[in-house]
Amino acid sequence: MKKDIDYNEIPISVLFKIITRHQDIYAKHILRDTNITHSQVSILMNLLKNDNICQDELSQPLVLDKGAVARTLQKLEDEGYISRMQDEENRRRNKISLTDKGRDIVIQIQESVKEREEGIINNMPISLDELHDLLLKFIQESRKFNQEHIDDDKWEAKKGE
Repeated sequence: MKKDIDYNEIPISVLFKIITRHQDIYAKHILRDTNITHSQVSILMNLLKNDNICQDELSQPLVLDKGAVARTLQKLEDEGYISRMQDEENRRRNKISLTDKGRDIVIQIQESVKEREEGIINNMPISLDELHDLLLKFIQESRKFNQEHIDDDKWEAKKGE
């Protein structure tokens, strides 16, 4: 017999992981007919909003390791979802953009995600915009807390990411 879980006793950080796991399950479902992984979606969505940016500009807001971003970009380029062009201002950097194929698939994914979020929030006493604003504030305060309480080389190396 399964015992009901008392979510009131679970720390917020674990609740975020549970929410993420549910989102991962849904993402796997909507991506089942593509060759895109869930980890690639955040990069593609960021490019939809900020097209023609360099790799560093792409990895920083997503708090992703630069090496992981490089590997992901290579896979996305191989699949025809993104293109890279040499930055005319700094020839050592590449500007990354969505291809038409990439733009089309990201828009489809974005619509599915929005439909899911609206379906979830529909029975809650908060709007999607209010929840979004609250989560952004949580991220800002979390980052600020870490900056104030972690004093080591690892944090210094990561805080720019």
